[in-house]
Amino acid sequence: MHVALRSCRNGLATRLGRGDYPDLHSERLFGEALAPLCAPRLLTSKAGLKRPGDLSRHHLLHDTSIPGENERPSWVRWLYLAGANSVSARRGTRFSLAELAMQVAIDGSGVVLGRLALAESDLANGRLVRPFKPRLPLNVSYYLVMPKGSRDRQDVQCFRDWLFVSLKRFSLRRNDREPA
Repeated sequence: MHVALRSCRNGLATRLGRGDYPDLHSERLFGEALAPLCAPRLLTSKAGLKRPGDLSRHHLLHDTSIPGENERPSWVRWLYLAGANSVSARRGTRFSLAELAMQVAIDGSGVVLGRLALAESDLANGRLVRPFKPRLPLNVSYYLVMPKGSRDRQDVQCFRDWLFVSLKRFSLRRNDREPA
């Protein structure tokens, strides 16, 4: 979904992509990676989740809103990375909104290959767990975008400066908690 920034009063937005937006100035905020995420109770369920191959006994949840997802599905790439070649990556339910896929995982109805940045608070609050270490870095990032020429506005500059300082603090705290 793309917002027409010319019609917004503040003229700022964030986008997940490669940063090449015609007629917009973009600044990279941070990258994104994916990892299997699920409700804690799935770890101790009868089907269990002790190794990546155990995913064959669970419902896979797909986030199709990731740029390039329809060409190279993330589950295919993650399962290859984790050495779980016996798991069928194409089965499961597809969601066009990442938030819906994550909510279904929180509800215990499957395992989502979730965006770690979006899942940060759900992981910290124990609504989601990350059963396996391998993470799949994406070749896209989050960007702050604005119409060209608006970067010099004082209100935009103040917000931008605050955002980058906040992201730096958040990144330092997150790196302290990140699994090896």
